[in-house]
Amino acid sequence: MSRIKIVLHSDMCAGSGESLGNRVDMDICTDSYGLPYIPARRLKGCLRAAAEELEELGYSKATKENIEALFGDRYGKSGVITICDAILPGADFIHSWIESNRDSGSDAIKKAIHPERVSRIYSYTRGQTRLEKGVKVDGSLRFTNVLKHYDPMSENCKNEMEFSAPISIEADTDKMDLFKACCMSVRHIGLNRNRGLGNVSFEYIECNEESDLTDKKIQLGDSERYVLEYHVALDSSLTLPECDVIRTSVPSRSVIGVMAGRYLKKSAKDDLFDRLFLNGETIWSELTPVINGQKSYPVPMMIVKLKNVGGKLINRFSGQNGDDWKSAKPKTVESGYISFCGNDEIIADVPVRTEYHNSLRGQKEGTTGLYMQSSIDKGLIYGGTVEFPRELAEEVFKLLGPGKISFGRSRSAQYSVCHIVKTGNPEPVKNEMISISPGEPAYVVFRSDMLISGAQKVYSSEDRIRDYISEILSFENKIPEGKMDICAFSTIGGFHGMWQLQKPHIQVVKAGSIFCFTAKKETYPRSYRVGANLQEGFGLCEILSQDEMNRTSSIKEGYVDRAFLNTENDEVISEKFRSMVLANLCDELVSDNALSVSKQIAFLYKKSAVGNQKRKGIPQGRLRLLLAESESYVDLRKRIDEIKESDVDSETIGRRYECHELLDMIYGSDRNNISEEKMLGDGNNELVKEIDMMTRQRLIAEWKKPLSIALHAIHYSKGGRS
Repeated sequence: MSRIKIVLHSDMCAGSGESLGNRVDMDICTDSYGLPYIPARRLKGCLRAAAEELEELGYSKATKENIEALFGDRYGKSGVITICDAILPGADFIHSWIESNRDSGSDAIKKAIHPERVSRIYSYTRGQTRLEKGVKVDGSLRFTNVLKHYDPMSENCKNEMEFSAPISIEADTDKMDLFKACCMSVRHIGLNRNRGLGNVSFEYIECNEESDLTDKKIQLGDSERYVLEYHVALDSSLTLPECDVIRTSVPSRSVIGVMAGRYLKKSAKDDLFDRLFLNGETIWSELTPVINGQKSYPVPMMIVKLKNVGGKLINRFSGQNGDDWKSAKPKTVESGYISFCGNDEIIADVPVRTEYHNSLRGQKEGTTGLYMQSSIDKGLIYGGTVEFPRELAEEVFKLLGPGKISFGRSRSAQYSVCHIVKTGNPEPVKNEMISISPGEPAYVVFRSDMLISGAQKVYSSEDRIRDYISEILSFENKIPEGKMDICAFSTIGGFHGMWQLQKPHIQVVKAGSIFCFTAKKETYPRSYRVGANLQEGFGLCEILSQDEMNRTSSIKEGYVDRAFLNTENDEVISEKFRSMVLANLCDELVSDNALSVSKQIAFLYKKSAVGNQKRKGIPQGRLRLLLAESESYVDLRKRIDEIKESDVDSETIGRRYECHELLDMIYGSDRNNISEEKMLGDGNNELVKEIDMMTRQRLIAEWKKPLSIALHAIHYSKGGRS
């Protein structure tokens, strides 16, 4: 895929629109790992602004038609450009390394890779205030986090920071020339451009590499119908709004729309199109998160979290839990997804982040320009299935071939870009049956939303739905003793992209709802589809017996699987990043330890004596001068030994003793060697074992820093006298 290379020529603040409590008024954009990025909408906005400037300057190819063809128009027509967020080189390898160390790494590593600590490696805080007639205005002090100009992972931090934004563009020669001219014209991005921030350069790098994915050989048996599972990686964040809420699954109708679009790019609408997308022969499921390699389903509402037992997850219908859980403040798990991995059930929440945007169009029209929207975090893996007749297998495999696919809003910038990373082997559709003794409880769990309609109306009554299910599946419409139905409703909608109109809102039974019946016969199908619009993935339910409910008592919390460009860590990038985060943690601990030592010194001065001898106080001015003039730690110790003690007597402690005492507390009692353990503070012996030789050398090379911090703190705490 082609890309835009962005090089920083100054510090920059691509603001996220959020603050950090009362410490920072404007923060930079960082991902869930703490790595900085530049939002794609910001890039597209700057490129469009550059195109409009070129139009004003009279550039022949910067016509209104070409600009709208590239970037889209205000009426909803998308342009030919699709831009993803600009990320750091090697960010995928760093993500992979952090992910592998979140659970299995040492305590020191886990502490070092906290997102806030990682973010501080690449940024710093800058303060500014407003002046009137040369005098500051009260209450105008503001703090902003800004990206550093130079890359902290480069040697001696000499290389300028670089970002890379994947881009897809299909345009003729004139539009491509205009786009390249826009890239060369962009000079600034982000906040405070008139205060020295955001000086950048763009470079378009074209890449025509073909995908290394090869067509899989289709091997089918004698069955009439097959089901195929496939996985999709989110290359960018995904925004799937629906009736004022954010969806965390891709609905089947969106999958059908995207796949139908892929089909129509190569073929005309024909009978084959109807069989694939319209008449119900082919059933496309919704895309849900993949957990531990398995496609998941919305958490069934029988799962509850016990607040008084540390958030333990249990199945309320499992006979193994007794009745004690009812007094532990149970709360139904209303969000998240569940995956069945062996004997365990794993529940995971989809990470969602809030993005802030500024609409220049809104400002020009006199309306508010700032708005926000929630999106699913990029890098996640989603999975879906497609059920099809044998004769359509070849067409289904073509649709699931390599290439970019897009779901949701803002498909041309920052959001919606995905690609298929895995397709399984087609499996015959099995009509599995389960045995339930008549009179025993039977549970119907909905794995997807269900829509029941008839006579031009939608049924949303729980009793009506019970009647319908019991009639279709031949259950006795009777709730077993001690059981209950747990049913919830949600509203679904949609948007007609061609007509630019909202689809009518419809109420459906929410996925995860569960109905309890009494069995009338001995066998029932394991899974069944009930209701309307089955070809759009609605109405998938699963039938469970009481024995199966009793076995679902082991429920754990986990994470949604993530995709990386390379599953094997890049050794160079991983080792550089590991060294950098540990060095950053060491710097933080050294500073904290120095401040701790200053407090201890202040406490000793309050006692003002050691035995029968009084303290005169550390000669701060002299010690600062000796520190500045010393060439090494040993040299400083020797210079302290040369301090004259003309006023020392049996009742007064000498200044040499007090200076050496301070150094002993920071560097250790050995006057010839610095103790890394002492510099980092007590309780960090494990960190000392983790740091590499480069970090140790840096720690020793900056040995003056903790003493300087301690002297500064001692002075302002009034602990010593100059």
